[in-house]
Amino acid sequence: MSSIAMFIYKMNSKGREISKVEIREGDLVFYGGGSGREQTVNHVGMVISVNKADFEFIHSSTSKGISTNKSA
Repeated sequence: MSSIAMFIYKMNSKGREISKVEIREGDLVFYGGGSGREQTVNHVGMVISVNKADFEFIHSSTSKGISTNKSA
């Protein structure tokens, strides 16, 4: 496991799941795939703005570099 993957794993295990209405700027958003015990985190972003129940976050990918997206 890479050092970045280990960091994400440890950060995800220290936090708690919250609803979209609880999200604040600076929160980390972890997402990935799978279900039940097979859930995996394969991406993380940081919330940069919140507007009611919607938020915008910044993240990086190997194909697009650094980008921002709005929550779905």
